[in-house]
Amino acid sequence: MGFYVSLLSLTLLLGSPVANAKDIYFEIPEGTADEFTDWNDKNNPLVANVGDVLTIKNMDSKPHQLHTDGRPCAHGDRIEPLGGTWSCVLEKPYNALNEETPARDHFNYDLSFWVIVN
Repeated sequence: MGFYVSLLSLTLLLGSPVANAKDIYFEIPEGTADEFTDWNDKNNPLVANVGDVLTIKNMDSKPHQLHTDGRPCAHGDRIEPLGGTWSCVLEKPYNALNEETPARDHFNYDLSFWVIVN
């Protein structure tokens, strides 16, 4: 019982990151694969927090898939073209701007996804 009360007290004191979680939406733009462009602009990265739920919607005519090395979330599943979606919980801090190989498209490693997770 004491352990439970301590955990509860700690959660109340520090706050729960899940309680503050937000739904974050990102759309892969149409023409991304054909124009061979990153999912978003490096100078305007998507910014989110650990615990947020990221949903990626593919508006392009080709499939895409988020390739990660376990950060900020698990490796993605194939996102079907023209409206397919995939979601993940952002589990770890991550700054694509500081990575040698940032989060990217699994089908084309040269297409980056610029994201910062605090």
